[in-house]
Amino acid sequence: MITGSGTSMSFGLPSTSEITGSIDKTLRYDSNIPSSERQLYDTIFNSLKTYLVRPSIVTFEDIYQTIQNVATIKRIPNNERAYDRLRPRVGATHTLNSNLLPYSDSELNNVQNRYLNNILDAFLKALPDVSEIDKLESALKYLEKKYVIWSFTLNYDNLIDNIWPRFTSGFIPGAAPRIFNPNRLFSCVNASRSLHSHLHGSLRWGFPSECRYVWETFELHEFDKPQDGEPLPVVKTENMLI
Repeated sequence: MITGSGTSMSFGLPSTSEITGSIDKTLRYDSNIPSSERQLYDTIFNSLKTYLVRPSIVTFEDIYQTIQNVATIKRIPNNERAYDRLRPRVGATHTLNSNLLPYSDSELNNVQNRYLNNILDAFLKALPDVSEIDKLESALKYLEKKYVIWSFTLNYDNLIDNIWPRFTSGFIPGAAPRIFNPNRLFSCVNASRSLHSHLHGSLRWGFPSECRYVWETFELHEFDKPQDGEPLPVVKTENMLI
């Protein structure tokens, strides 16, 4: 069972275009955003809107991917041999080089973080409006009686996670943060048991800021809430067991 963003709209979550508009409005009316960062966002958004002729609709995922690309490969020379112009988002990133020279790396990183946070906030604010969850829960229970369900979702929301707790996710049960063990998924497949894997990492994935062992720092963990997920911390080897 593979579910994408269209399934959420059936239960009251906003469409892609609605989410994109909501994020854009939030950014433009946020008085805490410095004018330089707002100008940077406008530069990226308008350049992307002009570059992506087909499709003409620019989604929040297009915008975030471009912001991330720009922050990552800003220093790569604008040479036609350095990128494939048939990949529109990569091409859009390189066409921005001359426009981005006045902006610092910190401004790029701030805009990237603000935009990602707004994506998650937009979905979290929309969750209370979700309706008819009981029908989705009944449907899953019906399917589970007749079939072994292997579920994979690409959604930002956690609808299936909340109403269908009887599954193996690949994360070891217990208190958060829970470490990921792929063998748990493989054993479900071999034993014909139900599994559910949430493939959208920004929802609840992260890296713990405090670990007993250095190697744990780089192991993927699951948190209970999206805001609890943390970026990869600076590794400190002192007072840590290797």
